[in-house]
Amino acid sequence: MNIKYVIVDSSDIGNMDFNSLLQKAELSLRYSSDRSKFIVKHVGETPDFLSGYESLNSAQILSVVKTSEWSPVNPEEENI
Repeated sequence: MNIKYVIVDSSDIGNMDFNSLLQKAELSLRYSSDRSKFIVKHVGETPDFLSGYESLNSAQILSVVKTSEWSPVNPEEENI
């Protein structure tokens, strides 16, 4: 399975179609430390509601979440 990751502005949460994503609810999203962005995962073609956002592969998203912007407040939140 070729999972793609997209970093989305939190202001766009209402545009998410969780039926087209691997996460099935807002509660399962990974947010940035300041909660201004979140990460969604999808497989296959990028859904229309994510147009304008860049799709990242596993290696790319791992390097992003290791930055201070994405460091978990709680060390138990280390999973994407």
